[in-house]
Amino acid sequence: MQFKRFIVNYLNNSILALGILAIVGIGCNTTKHLKPEDLFLQKVIIKKDNRKIDKDELANIIKQKPNRKILKLFRYHLGLYNFVNKKNVSIFKDMGEPPVAYDSLLTHKSIKQLHIYLDNKGYYDNKVTYELKIKKNRVKWLKYNIKTGAPYLIRNLKYEVEDKNVETYVLLNHIKTLIRKGTVFDIDLLDKERTRIKQMLQNEGYYYFNKNYIKFKVDSTIGNKQIDIAVLIANKKVQNTNNKDSVISVNHQKFSVNDVNVYIKTHSNTYDTVKYKDLIVYYANKLNYRPRMLNHSIGLKKGETYRLKNRQSTYKHLSELQLFKSIDIEFEDVNGKRLNTNIYLTPSYSKSFSIEATGTNSGGNLGTAGSLIYTNKNIFKGG
Repeated sequence: MQFKRFIVNYLNNSILALGILAIVGIGCNTTKHLKPEDLFLQKVIIKKDNRKIDKDELANIIKQKPNRKILKLFRYHLGLYNFVNKKNVSIFKDMGEPPVAYDSLLTHKSIKQLHIYLDNKGYYDNKVTYELKIKKNRVKWLKYNIKTGAPYLIRNLKYEVEDKNVETYVLLNHIKTLIRKGTVFDIDLLDKERTRIKQMLQNEGYYYFNKNYIKFKVDSTIGNKQIDIAVLIANKKVQNTNNKDSVISVNHQKFSVNDVNVYIKTHSNTYDTVKYKDLIVYYANKLNYRPRMLNHSIGLKKGETYRLKNRQSTYKHLSELQLFKSIDIEFEDVNGKRLNTNIYLTPSYSKSFSIEATGTNSGGNLGTAGSLIYTNKNIFKGG
């Protein structure tokens, strides 16, 4: 144990010493590991004319960044890299950060990505240029100049839904849409709208519905910097039973909950069962939980429409009991219209002991007090 502690302390002290030496060595030649034709990149600047565009998001898009600084003053990682390589300390070879050489190809790639980002935010008339200030063998700064131009606004929104039953739900929930007339067009908002529609339909029983059925048709050619959007919701495509080389379009199917089964996982391969209302609990040897308590925590009920929010609330309520290490909910398609719900619960330890010691001060007399704590998270089997 003492030898192990010695090694740990030695390594910690060595790393600390290296850090100090790296900071001291920052003033040394930071470009000595670059080729003669390379330019050391010192700083990247982003200049934009639109406060609505997030500067941090723009910075994340840029492909090449200078060496990191600590407290915006010290290039610690570069100093450490130079020191370690100078002294040839092999054990720390992977530490530090080599000097960044300016790459014009990455600058042009960054400009292309900035254009795409601004297009996706509705600024189709954007302009992105760059400037360089070079002194000796260094790029003192690389500046990106961004002019967004006026944004394109959403003029009209319409829905084209193949399944009329699905269309009814979509139109009834239209008031919750994230795509509003008169707002700036934003690709990210379209993706969020796809998620909203998917979750809404899954809460209406459409268990298999996913975002791939939702597409957008965007028309930006109408003039006056306006955009029309059509939300396209397709039917499900299945193999044609009469011709296996073709597919046919069918309406989406709503599902209801069939049997609800709870499996208390153990190492045993044999299970006993107990039924409480429509809930069936499978357990081995002894059931340590009241079926009524489990039933109360499960939001999926036999005969009811399948809803995603009930599945999520079941996870939440079972987790809040703090009785199970893992909770898995699986669904089994019975006949294309109903779902068996299988909930697998792995018990955790419900009982624990702990000791606490506290200091006391009574009338100037110092002392200690201790307590033994017993915890039972499942007393009377009620969670």
